[in-house]
Amino acid sequence: PQKCEAMVKTLTKLVIEQSVAMEQDAAGYGYEFAKKEMVKARDELVMAEQQAQEFKNKWGISNIEIQKEIKLNELDMVEKELISINSMLHSFKAKLSEGKKQLSQQKKSLGSLQAHRDLQNESIRLEVEISAFEAQKKHYKGTETRIRKEIRSLVDKEAELNRFMREVGMKKDLFDQLGKKYGELNIQSVSNLGGFDLRVIDMPELRNDMKPHY
Repeated sequence: PQKCEAMVKTLTKLVIEQSVAMEQDAAGYGYEFAKKEMVKARDELVMAEQQAQEFKNKWGISNIEIQKEIKLNELDMVEKELISINSMLHSFKAKLSEGKKQLSQQKKSLGSLQAHRDLQNESIRLEVEISAFEAQKKHYKGTETRIRKEIRSLVDKEAELNRFMREVGMKKDLFDQLGKKYGELNIQSVSNLGGFDLRVIDMPELRNDMKPHY
């Protein structure tokens, strides 16, 4: 029995030592792998952040939401101006049409010469006003087209910037996860315990009154 007890104790100690050694070796390999992958992940994260910053610098992007709001306010102002101009044009064209009708009637009736001249002058004034409003309308139409194009461009840039930022986020998450694993494996590789804490709860002991069986 004493020999069996000694054998069990020796074997138990060997199993624990061998298990710990194997896990330390495995942790050591994992540690070196995680170390290399961390360097790679860090470089990729830095590159992704640089690409995102270069994209911002290239297009002068500070805050797309603010830039879009500015452009939308400009568009709102232009559309209000166009509504006002179209209203004035409609009114002046109606007056001009009425003035020309009165001039035609005066020619037929051979009315007052002064009244005829007043109508002619009013028609000329209306035509000048209409021409000015048409020029303004053309200008605001061009401005409207430009602003709408700029807004579409900002939306496209926002989508592209979001793609860059998602890439940065994924690279950062990977780097953080590798860093955590790297720390765990570093501790495990130099520890006396492996992934499992192997220990004997109760070592076999023979009672003093034990006698061999024959």
